[in-house]
Amino acid sequence: MGAAAAAHLALERVHAPKNEFVLHFDVDTISSREFGATDFPGEGGLSLNEVRDALRVFAVQPNLAAIVVAGYNPELDPDGEAARRLVDLLVDVLAARLETVSGEAAGGTSAAADSGSTSSADVSRGEPESSKHTVRDVQESPERDPNPS
Repeated sequence: MGAAAAAHLALERVHAPKNEFVLHFDVDTISSREFGATDFPGEGGLSLNEVRDALRVFAVQPNLAAIVVAGYNPELDPDGEAARRLVDLLVDVLAARLETVSGEAAGGTSAAADSGSTSSADVSRGEPESSKHTVRDVQESPERDPNPS
């Protein structure tokens, strides 16, 4: 079973369409040949492309509440190359989510949800300035009602 198929199966098992969920992504699931900046590298992990495919499946789910990234060790990444690969991976995956949200808001379907693959360059082309999200947008949590009913 491929990584994307396993992701779909996991969503099915947690009833993702009916429940919010938090995705915990441990970077030590990535093959140590492609990502060694973790305290627990292992042979036989997933390739970056397999991880990207699986994360995209999760990222486009409307009930995804948060993604937790764990296991990166900057002391094992003196030149920052692994950090760059990790950030590029997350940008690509989250770009698919932004495209999905934009497509749903416009009343259409998302190419990311349909195809499962989108590059960050594809998302930024032709997108109105008002719909682009900044790092600050992602970091700020939504304001909560202090008096919930």
